[in-house]
Amino acid sequence: MTSRSLPLTKSVLATAVGLATILGDAKIALAQLEEVTVTARRVVENLQDVPVTVQALSSETIRDYNIFDFNDMNNQVSSLNIYTLGPTQPSVNLRGIQGDAVNAANDEPVSVNLDGVSHSSAQLFRFGLFDVQSVEVLKGPQALFFGKNSPGGIIAVRTKNPTEEFSGDFLGGYEANGERYFGHAILSGPLTDNWGARVGFRYEESDGLYNNIWGDGDPTATQPVDATGPQYEDFMFNGTLRGEWENFDITFKAYNANREGGQYNAVGIKVCNDATPILNPFSDCKISDDFSAADAFTVPPGNSVFAADEPTFEYELTQLTMDINYQFNENWSVNSITGWIDLTNFLFGNVGARPVENIDGGLFQGTDIAVESFSQEFRVTGDYDNWRINTGVFFDDRETVQGGQAWIAPFFKLIPDSEGTVKGESWSIYGQFEYDLNDLWTISLGARYTDEDRSVSGRNLESFAPLNLGGVVVPEGPWVLSQPDINYTNLSPEFVLSYRPTDNMMFFASVKEGFKSGGYNLALLDAAPTTLTQAPLDNTFEEETVLGFEVGAKMELLDNTLRINTTLFSYNFEDLQQAAIFQSPEGGIILRTINAGEANTQGIEVDFAWNTPVEGLTFTGNATYNDSEFDDYVSQCNEFQIFVDPAGCNVDVDGSLATDAGGLLAGTGFDAQDRAGHQLRRAPEFSGSLTATYETAVSESWRLRFNLQATYTDDSRLDGENNPWAVQEDYWIYNGFVGLYSTSSGWSFDLMVRNITDEAVAIDAFDLSRSNLPGIPQATAYDRNKPREIIGQISYRF
Repeated sequence: MTSRSLPLTKSVLATAVGLATILGDAKIALAQLEEVTVTARRVVENLQDVPVTVQALSSETIRDYNIFDFNDMNNQVSSLNIYTLGPTQPSVNLRGIQGDAVNAANDEPVSVNLDGVSHSSAQLFRFGLFDVQSVEVLKGPQALFFGKNSPGGIIAVRTKNPTEEFSGDFLGGYEANGERYFGHAILSGPLTDNWGARVGFRYEESDGLYNNIWGDGDPTATQPVDATGPQYEDFMFNGTLRGEWENFDITFKAYNANREGGQYNAVGIKVCNDATPILNPFSDCKISDDFSAADAFTVPPGNSVFAADEPTFEYELTQLTMDINYQFNENWSVNSITGWIDLTNFLFGNVGARPVENIDGGLFQGTDIAVESFSQEFRVTGDYDNWRINTGVFFDDRETVQGGQAWIAPFFKLIPDSEGTVKGESWSIYGQFEYDLNDLWTISLGARYTDEDRSVSGRNLESFAPLNLGGVVVPEGPWVLSQPDINYTNLSPEFVLSYRPTDNMMFFASVKEGFKSGGYNLALLDAAPTTLTQAPLDNTFEEETVLGFEVGAKMELLDNTLRINTTLFSYNFEDLQQAAIFQSPEGGIILRTINAGEANTQGIEVDFAWNTPVEGLTFTGNATYNDSEFDDYVSQCNEFQIFVDPAGCNVDVDGSLATDAGGLLAGTGFDAQDRAGHQLRRAPEFSGSLTATYETAVSESWRLRFNLQATYTDDSRLDGENNPWAVQEDYWIYNGFVGLYSTSSGWSFDLMVRNITDEAVAIDAFDLSRSNLPGIPQATAYDRNKPREIIGQISYRF
């Protein structure tokens, strides 16, 4: 731990313990904290009784802190960073572990689970939190209870069930900066003595938080159609039908979300470097609310399956769920969850966001993704004497289809249209056996065995002779694959020991293994160049495994008015799956998922909630120290090494200084850099937040509520190549809220400001230009956080 971060972490812990000691003797009658229930082990339990590191947001918390989007959870959950701006799929980072967000056929290391159904991608995070009962963030490997193994963690979302009495929830609001309108309507209640229903609709549209300055100052430039972005319309539907009897219940859920619009990449703020020889004339090269993107060109008919007249995108996600519970007796029950998911993701837009020399256009990309999956899980739980058993089987069948293309508008096509399909079948069996040694000590042992088959096929949809590939024709037709079928098996055990000295205090220690299967690359620019000679293509990557431990404490002090949970963790990852960019022998660019040899993440997390002696005043907060780095990883060189200082780009991968082996420093024989000791991507060493909430009565039936939140994030590396241009320095973000609500009529009026100081922060970065494309300026592309948002809303509930 650094000399700066360790004292700060100790200070947080010392302050919390000191407050507990001082106030423990005060004997003040305070408002107790409400019990938080979670399903971290797929049964309903008190958060403080579960020997798992989990942070939970209840429906009340989500509403009280106005958490509209999954991104807003970053301020509430320590070491969580959800980033939803990627063109292929969102990226979720937890404790420094994240997916590549470019390969739709790859599983996320931090997966998402909606109403008990596991998702292989993170597309759910593109849409808002709507009619949600709770969100649980389980940290560290989750080898047992959530379908497919997730080495980085799980984000489990539960939507609400029908209410016992007829009720309604209506809300409307407006955000001024992005001209965003939003609202929802929810109705819920009984249909018969045994059946109830709940249905909700949400609509949102926005003109965009960012300004498109393409062509500003140049009267000859074509002005873009979209002057702001990202412009979109968002529609969501939730429907639930539930039947309950004495020992049996069945729940049907239907979820649909659709978002479509233009300038999908509008928040891709392009920041030029000092060494840039050619600057975009329509960009000020600074992080701001501006971006610079031309409209798409019209692709000639028959030349592209992604033809479009202007930037456009559309994401849609549908899920159907059937959840059945049968209680044999007071000790034993069986549960069945059936899930079907259909996902589509289409976009065509300007990703270069600046002109190529002498070409009034830009770098355009088209992707078309479709995912369909079916899953079935059966689970049996029970207890006998001092034993508790939780065991089950899981099956998943899915297909992912991804097509792609890239152009430098309007004449220079980088690759032909191509389409690849990955099919996967997975089955697993799992079980946990928990035993009370005595009144204080409990031990549990569990494991999951997984068997996964995957296969791939693909086609180039047109013959093609691009300039950067030396004029060699890429043949139309099927890919020639060296490994069209692969299989992975894994056994992931877990051991947990817990100690409960009092009803309000629990300590635990666990040792866990985790696993994420390997797979195939379907990322844009991957397959086409390697099919020039029709030599067999190996587009596979290996499985990812993790082993480590956690030691934690959960405490409720001061007559249950102060809750403190803390965890010390250490995990070692082998073959960590990462996104990488390579130069093919023919001169093309390849985006690919590869395996880093070894990486580790270790640190300490603390979260707390405190109802203070001051009536109506509550503090909540979290703090994380995270020391994460690569131990063994040879990666491609970065733009700074290629164009400014080659030091560090000194690894000869193929053992011959006369040839290059996919490196980007062409002609030197040096192909890569040694990343050992480098910080993991988007993994700040220290981060934390503190929220103060105060509530008071203003009349007999009206109450006023305020909260102010401060979030701190330490320096972090944003790219995957250790580029010194891609570093975000430490920063603070402040949010504020004031609300007036009635305790009798159901009306409430809220005003909130997010990012009060309008802090401009880069949250992701990647090297945009490449040495084999002369004329494209060398620069690093950044995506930034949201600028200041001013939101007002009114709601009515009965």
